[in-house]
Amino acid sequence: MIPARFAANLDWLYPQLNYLDRFAAARADGFVCVELQQAHLEDRAELLARARDFQVVLINAPAGDWPHGDRGFAALPGREADFREHTLRGFELASQLGSPVVHLMSGIADDGPDTRATWLANLAWAASQAPDGLTLAV
Repeated sequence: MIPARFAANLDWLYPQLNYLDRFAAARADGFVCVELQQAHLEDRAELLARARDFQVVLINAPAGDWPHGDRGFAALPGREADFREHTLRGFELASQLGSPVVHLMSGIADDGPDTRATWLANLAWAASQAPDGLTLAV
C-alpha cells in the first residue's frame, strides 16, 4: 500500500481508462487517497460510489468549458456570477465526497488591476461562503 501522504491524481494518471475506472486502477496500485480535478463531469451517484473507499484529499471547483479554454473564473472580470455558481457547486461536491480542500481556479487573464481586484473580491466572497473546516486552494 502506498502511504496516505501520496494521492493519485485521477485526471492525470491512467489516461487510457475511463475516468470512473481509474479508481480501481488506483486501488490496484495501492493508493488510498485521490485528487479529482474534473469530477463534476461524471455521474454523481457513480462517482460517489467509486470514491467511497478512498480519502478524497482535493477536488477542483468546476472550471467551466475546458475544451473551449475555460480554466476557472476567479480572476476574470465579468465572470463573477460564473465563479459564484461553480464555487458553490464545488463546495457541494466536496461535502459529498468528504474532501477537505477545494481548488478555485483563477482562469487565464492578463495581470492587471481589474484582474487582481476581481480575484481578491471573488476569493473574499468564497471564503465567506465556505463551510467551516474547508480549505480553499488557489
